[in-house]
Amino acid sequence: MWVQVAEPAADQKIILSDYSSGRSGSIPLKLLDGYQGYLQTGGYEGYAAISRLPGIINQGCTRRA
Repeated sequence: MWVQVAEPAADQKIILSDYSSGRSGSIPLKLLDGYQGYLQTGGYEGYAAISRLPGIINQGCTRRA
């Protein structure tokens, strides 16, 4: 389950849920195409590509080599 939350104003909240049967790194790249801002992820390597994009500030676990 991929959950996206936005708060465009103090009294508004938008929550989107998308389902995918896999954890491929291509999924967040597609879901967040053009997005810039904070992103919370787990340390799974599949999220590394989206976390390295310009304008993305990763707020989750990161796996260190």
